[in-house]
Amino acid sequence: MSWPATPDATHYNTYRGTIPDTMFGGRPPGAEYDHVCYESDDAFGDGATTATDTSSPPVGTAYYYLDSGEGMCGESDVGHASSGAVIPNPMVCPTPP
Repeated sequence: MSWPATPDATHYNTYRGTIPDTMFGGRPPGAEYDHVCYESDDAFGDGATTATDTSSPPVGTAYYYLDSGEGMCGESDVGHASSGAVIPNPMVCPTPP
């Protein structure tokens, strides 16, 4: 996947999590998301605004991906849930990578 660069980010981080066959609602409240750092900056060398994953998720699940920009003021959030709440990010990518 790829995304457009933003003027305030010096690098980007990609997070990967799983979606169970019961969807996010099958997880207990507060544990809907299980993403961890997948790629910090351009660690895989596939481009600053690109993340490539050729692996397959475990049977009965799918992967989801979130990206953040990071700059002098810190890391952005990774997105918002359909409710509008910020998606928590307890396992931030290391800085510097």
